[in-house]
Amino acid sequence: KPMMYTDTRRGKAYAQAQFSNGSVSYGKTGSPLETSPMQYPVFDLFSLTWQLALNNIQLPTGLQITNGKKLYPVSQVHKIGSGQIRVNGKDIKVERYRVQREGNSVEYAFAPDLHNIPAEATYTNDGKTYTFKLKNIKLDGELVAASQ
Repeated sequence: KPMMYTDTRRGKAYAQAQFSNGSVSYGKTGSPLETSPMQYPVFDLFSLTWQLALNNIQLPTGLQITNGKKLYPVSQVHKIGSGQIRVNGKDIKVERYRVQREGNSVEYAFAPDLHNIPAEATYTNDGKTYTFKLKNIKLDGELVAASQ
């Protein structure tokens, strides 16, 4: 369960969401925060990554996600293909999925041979794309090779 999400741009807080006592408060920095009760699960764009990984890429019923500025209902996750990405200098298999929200999307790549560990997240918003990639991984203190 997330506690706080902050969107930082060029070193400055741009938007924020705070999760507490069954509600979420969100909005752009410098503006009053809007507060909504969490009748259904609410996740930020990146905590949703782990929820999908841990729940076999299934969305909870009634899900909403936030980018810090707004809440967006999400009802479906779509598989968009398979591929490979480079982790620890080796290629690993990934399964790719997309979540749509009001014309924008978040794409996720999970490594099924590594228990669905999130390997990549790409967020597109207002014509800009932000990508987060897994560069290396250690499980139980050991560097994981792609062949596992």
